[in-house]
Amino acid sequence: MPLKATAHIEAMSAFALANEDILLLAEHAGEMLADIKAAWHAAAAPKSYSSWREESWVWMRLSGPRLAEAMSALCALDMRPQKLGADDIAQTRVGHIEAMMFYSPAGFDILFDIAASAYFARAVAAVARHTAQRTFMTRPQGTIAPILTPFEDDGRIARDLWISHAKWVLGQGTHFLSPFGTTGEALSVSLRERMQALEWLVEAGIAPDRLMPGTGVTALPESVELSAHAVGLGCAAVMVLPSFFYTGAGDNGQARYYSELIEKVAKPSMRVILYHIPQNSGVPVSPALTARLSKAFPDTVVAYKDSAGDWNNTAAVIAAAPNISVFPSSEAQLTKGLASGAAGCISATVNLNAAAIRRVYDTARKGEDVAEADAAIKAFRKVIQDAGLIPAMKAVLAVKSGDRRWLNLRAPHENATLENGQALLAALGSAAEHIGRH
Repeated sequence: MPLKATAHIEAMSAFALANEDILLLAEHAGEMLADIKAAWHAAAAPKSYSSWREESWVWMRLSGPRLAEAMSALCALDMRPQKLGADDIAQTRVGHIEAMMFYSPAGFDILFDIAASAYFARAVAAVARHTAQRTFMTRPQGTIAPILTPFEDDGRIARDLWISHAKWVLGQGTHFLSPFGTTGEALSVSLRERMQALEWLVEAGIAPDRLMPGTGVTALPESVELSAHAVGLGCAAVMVLPSFFYTGAGDNGQARYYSELIEKVAKPSMRVILYHIPQNSGVPVSPALTARLSKAFPDTVVAYKDSAGDWNNTAAVIAAAPNISVFPSSEAQLTKGLASGAAGCISATVNLNAAAIRRVYDTARKGEDVAEADAAIKAFRKVIQDAGLIPAMKAVLAVKSGDRRWLNLRAPHENATLENGQALLAALGSAAEHIGRH
């Protein structure tokens, strides 16, 4: 059972560990402890013996957003607040060594023999790495490609191009693929086609935990069907538009939509990326709605894709929902986003420039200078964006691959042209030399 602190005196706490064993803890209070020690020695008998251990104990403080998960790996003790309160200290095993542990305002404070310090530091580091990896998977980070959807001349999805392009983009270094986002012409593709094409990727050997398909449509039952299918395949997450068309529903209506989606899919493994693209959908996913859903479904609503291009909205979401991975508009805001706590980018042009964008992401996260490389990926993006993202990228791929099927788009889009692809490649110059190389 945890022991209670018997007293708090200014910056010091006193714990009675046994009848004659008192633990005094004071952070930045050396003079106070020295005075108590001197007073004890000066006190008249009878008294016990002195066992001051400030030179033989380590006092380590662990903190961070995934602390509870890390501590559950280090210690078998029930650390829920109702079991281990703010004034409790537990004598237990932490990281396989004998230790004392208690809550502090910043996290957990752990005291143990200094001889075990190197071992304990290694144990904590190993758990931190494991927790970080789990966090990466449950709170997505990195560069994500909303992959293009190639079509046959008769309008069917071109299975061979679909699979080869997905594998090429992954091979270029993107962390995840997001089939059937805006770039993938999702709302021009039927539910059955979307589910079948997702299965094709998995059957072709692409790990489902590298896939984050778009599953949001207007009707809730269809969003449930697409989402449940993706979760059943083992996809890492689903990216979900708000229910659009009824633009006056507001945050309450959208909260109901997302809540019922999660409850009807009813899978603990489901991870949701909220998709904010109001210039297309007509419906925002506001910072307040994001915070509300994050609080209601903290293990399910894990990320936010901001395609509006408004940095003020991105910053507001980062502030309102700190446990959400936020992805700014594109690589145009990648480095600014990373410096402000964002998670990476979900960007159309990862379809063509994945390796360069990944290098900027990795290098920026190391704190190194990326000014020149950052300018290059922004310039690449601008050339493609100014020509219309979907037809421009398909035109480039048609020229580079020699496969005219890449020119096909579904209505209401018009098809791409070889002439446009040739002009874009001329504008991109050497920055496009890698495209289509397998």
